[in-house]
Amino acid sequence: MNIAVVGAGISGLAAARTLAQRGLKPVVLESGSGPGGRCTTQQIGPYKFDSGATSIAPRGRSLEKAMLEELSQEGLRQVERPIWSMAFGRVSPGDAAKMAISRYVYEQGIVQLPKLLAQGLDVRYGVKVETLAKEESGYLVNGEPFDAVVLSAPLPENAELLAMVGEGWRIGGVRYRSCLSVLLGYEAAFDAPYHALIDPEQRNPVIWVSAESVKTTGRAPEGHSSFVVQMGSRFSTEHFQDSDYEISREAKIMMGRLFGKAFEDPAAMQVRRWLHSQPEISTSFENANRNATSLILAGDALAGPRVELAYEVGVRAAEYLLQK
Repeated sequence: MNIAVVGAGISGLAAARTLAQRGLKPVVLESGSGPGGRCTTQQIGPYKFDSGATSIAPRGRSLEKAMLEELSQEGLRQVERPIWSMAFGRVSPGDAAKMAISRYVYEQGIVQLPKLLAQGLDVRYGVKVETLAKEESGYLVNGEPFDAVVLSAPLPENAELLAMVGEGWRIGGVRYRSCLSVLLGYEAAFDAPYHALIDPEQRNPVIWVSAESVKTTGRAPEGHSSFVVQMGSRFSTEHFQDSDYEISREAKIMMGRLFGKAFEDPAAMQVRRWLHSQPEISTSFENANRNATSLILAGDALAGPRVELAYEVGVRAAEYLLQK
């Protein structure tokens, strides 16, 4: 059985890995230069940032067994410090239940997870899928014949492909929110009893601050610190096309308010724009794949905006295809 998996994010890699474990040889087609989607890591000078997902919380799902039993655990670290809350520039201990959730990171960066998942798979990078056509025996993907196809990219990115085969109904109503992540490196040390801060109300411009150099080692030189500041949905939508300077201004103001004068002016700064960051309006796996035979949809809009859920829906897509 000749299977194409479109997208080398966590969901697509989970589908391809599950198919490979069943003796098949899927081909993964990825438009980017590397795997992972929003599980990505960036280096700016001496500073390292997980600029999309900032940690992994398997919560007992399929990804937990893969990470802790099947894949290499080199550089895998459990995050020892919890998540606290921030409101009006004030920091306080967070929800006790959320603190108890086991979270993991890789010293090499969160991109290490998709790199490990991609090992042994036929992943073709730099391949943008531009055409999808239905045949009696399967599908043509960019003119190449396949018996079956798994579409795992964010569903809005699959809309044009689904329209080509008359199946646009599958993603009706699905909508994603945008997110702006501001990566900041400082020539100042930072330590705290938490590794991240969250705004529980999600109404202010800044809703999440990940202290990368507290979270794990190797993220900043000694005496320096690094942070990922994520902006809220409304701010991100309204300012998505603004310059890096304009976008980062609110983040820098909040950093100074939270941590003092030493954190008003970063030594390194970059903005990462995520157009399809998280599903705002999603659909169920059953609804998106009802009556499906050999064209299967996966991706976080069918499960939820977390790494372990994206992995779970990829596994489910592979198993569903195998049953069919």
